[in-house]
Amino acid sequence: MELKHLIDIAYEQAKETYNDQSFTFNQLYDLVSKNDSADFPKQSIGEFYSELLLDPRFTYFGNENWKLREFLSENELKNINSNLYDIADEETSKVSETYVQEAQKDIDEDFQEDTSASEELND
Repeated sequence: MELKHLIDIAYEQAKETYNDQSFTFNQLYDLVSKNDSADFPKQSIGEFYSELLLDPRFTYFGNENWKLREFLSENELKNINSNLYDIADEETSKVSETYVQEAQKDIDEDFQEDTSASEELND
């Protein structure tokens, strides 16, 4: 069975079973794998998870919780987006800070090498 079709079945099952309630990936996987119309090969669990991440109908909002996007309030969506940007900003700051420190160290080392070479030439 094609994974896209499995994602469609997952969406239909989630909508019928969970409606506006959150669910875990394992709950959704169990639900879909028990569906008679889904020939769900076990080796595809990783691919299914990847497709779930990419499908805009599903939203992951932490602590193993998923929800159908159509049932998220505007405030929930704003909080999710805000948290994602906060995490990204923190990571960017850490990377930038590390980069600046390493660049400064390289500059200092180059300066010391240049100074040493100049002193040797003057001797």
